[in-house]
Amino acid sequence: MTTHNGTPEPSGPDFPLLTVRPRYLAGPGTPDAALDHLDIPGWSWFDDDSANCHTFSPCQRLYAAFLPEPGARAGRELWRIWARPDRRAPLTWSFGADSNIPAELVGALGTALAHDWQPTTSGPDAAGDEPPAYLAGPGDTDLVWSVLYERGWVVIGGGPDGHDAFAPDGQARLSHRTHHTAPGQRAWTATATPGLDGQPMWTATFTSRTPAHYIAAFADALANPEGLVREPHQLDRRLWHDHHLDITDATTTQN
Repeated sequence: MTTHNGTPEPSGPDFPLLTVRPRYLAGPGTPDAALDHLDIPGWSWFDDDSANCHTFSPCQRLYAAFLPEPGARAGRELWRIWARPDRRAPLTWSFGADSNIPAELVGALGTALAHDWQPTTSGPDAAGDEPPAYLAGPGDTDLVWSVLYERGWVVIGGGPDGHDAFAPDGQARLSHRTHHTAPGQRAWTATATPGLDGQPMWTATFTSRTPAHYIAAFADALANPEGLVREPHQLDRRLWHDHHLDITDATTTQN
C-alpha cells in the first residue's frame, strides 16, 4: 500500500526518518522537541515521584511542566505553562495542551518565553517600572490573526462572537472567544481534527490574559507549511491509511 503521494508504506529500515505534513497531524513526536526549548538558563528542574518534570524561573513567577503521569487517561493535559506576578499571587495566564499535540508547537512557545526571560536577568533594575513582557497582558490580538492570514489560513468573525481561523485543509483551527475575559477563563482554543469531523486529535488552550505574542508564536508554528520529522513508529497509522498525511522520506532532504 502507498500513501496518496506515491511513497511506499512508511516502515522498516528503508524509512529511518519521515517528513509528515500537515504538521498538526504529525503526532506528538519526541518530548525533547519541547523540553529543549524550555530548558532556560537559570531555571530549576525537578522530577516528582510520578515521573512528571517541572521547571521554575528563579523568581518563581514562571513555570513549565511535562506531565506524563504513568497510567493517566488518554487526552490528559501533558504540557502546562503559566505566569504570575509573584510566588503567592494567582496565575496571570496559563497554557495547557494534551498528549497528542506535536511537541514542536510547545517548543515554539518555550522559545518565545525564553526570549522574554533573558532581558529580566541582565540586572536588578533592567525592567524599570514596566512589567516584564510575560506579564504585560494580552495586548493586540490582531497580531495572531495577521500571522495566520499570512500563512494562508482563513480568518473569520469579529466583534462579540470572537474570531476563528481555519487551516487551508480545514483540519486545524484556532478560536478566540472575546467574552471569556476572567483571568482563569480559557479564551483561546487550538485543535486538530483529521477528516474535518469527529473528535479533535489534540487540544491546546490559553487563558484570557496570555500575551498575544505568545499565541502568535504558537500560531506561526501551528500554521508553518513545513513538515515535521518523525520515526515510522511515531505515526498514527489510522491517519496514514485514511490519507490525511503527506509522508515523504526525510533522509532525501537531509543529505
